[in-house]
Amino acid sequence: MLIYLSLVLALFCFFVAIFPLKINRWWKLIIFLILSAISQKYLVMYLFGGKAFFAPALPRDFMLFTAWLYAVLICWFGTLLVSVIVRCGIHLYRKYKQKEKPANWDKWVCRTNFILLGISIFCTLLGLHCGTSLPAVKERTVYLKDLPQEADGMKIALLSDLHIDYISKPEHLKMIVQMVNDAKPDLIVITGDYVDGSVERCGKKVAILKDLKAPYGVWGVPGNHEYYSGYQSWMYFLEREANVTMLLNRSVKLPNGVYLAGTTDPAAKRFWEEIPDVEKAAEGIKPEDCAILLAHHPKLALKAKDFFDFQLSGHTHGGMILGMDLVVKLMNGGFVSGLYQVGNMQLYVTNGTYIWSGFPIRFGRPSEIPLITLRKK
Repeated sequence: MLIYLSLVLALFCFFVAIFPLKINRWWKLIIFLILSAISQKYLVMYLFGGKAFFAPALPRDFMLFTAWLYAVLICWFGTLLVSVIVRCGIHLYRKYKQKEKPANWDKWVCRTNFILLGISIFCTLLGLHCGTSLPAVKERTVYLKDLPQEADGMKIALLSDLHIDYISKPEHLKMIVQMVNDAKPDLIVITGDYVDGSVERCGKKVAILKDLKAPYGVWGVPGNHEYYSGYQSWMYFLEREANVTMLLNRSVKLPNGVYLAGTTDPAAKRFWEEIPDVEKAAEGIKPEDCAILLAHHPKLALKAKDFFDFQLSGHTHGGMILGMDLVVKLMNGGFVSGLYQVGNMQLYVTNGTYIWSGFPIRFGRPSEIPLITLRKK
């Protein structure tokens, strides 16, 4: 589906900006082939990077360069689409007022198309820089009605969507671990998408997470990319080698009286693994207890709102780009970034700690390490 949709973007850019140009047809054909090749980035990754669609074994610089070209295409498509809509509006207005088209109209349309290409190139270069930069610690305070007195002031560090893969730099991962430890949280939680790739290829980098330290431990749940990368192998590795205790449709009671629960991910159904079960995760938790749920996919909040006080999620990357976050929001139950009230439950959706190498662009939606302080309401 993504491959066909990307081809549509390339065709739109070609027929709007290139086809009307008065240039040799062979140049038009060459440009068409280049745009088509850029649009088929993911197919190229699959053909030349091995069958791990989300984790191709290709050089870091090549991965980033092709991802940048693909982002330029998407950005150019978006700006061209807006300009076409505006031009249609102007055309209808002129027709209504019975005005003639200006003599230099076509020239200015052509110039505008390529000015938009220049803007797209600049914005995506900036987005690539932001996307591959280290996250910032973002402090938030959340008030919970049923929070035990002993837990008032508890600090939770939230990591999500690390997407550790072939191009991830170990030194960046070590710096993220150090930033979390320096924040001195009482509890560290990781809400999925740790990795893209097999244990053999990425295990050494993921093992860096074992240096995370917190009094109440490091707890986690799987994301959809763990299923793509070898679910059972990674669940074993994360517990034994990375010291992340996985909460798979179950809960634990922390020493301060707060219940911490976690679910699997909806992607489990495609791989014949245990699907998310919010009710099972909430077993043994009473209505008057304070309970926090870890769930990679924020849409699970619609089921969890009757069982939990607070849910922590990732998955959306905050929408990655301003404007695109509106589309991502629609695909995730109306949740994309920040704090939401869902029934009697609060939901925090993080922008993610790092970036997916398949689209390493951020613009207006920076990566983050939320440090959430819980207070009694």
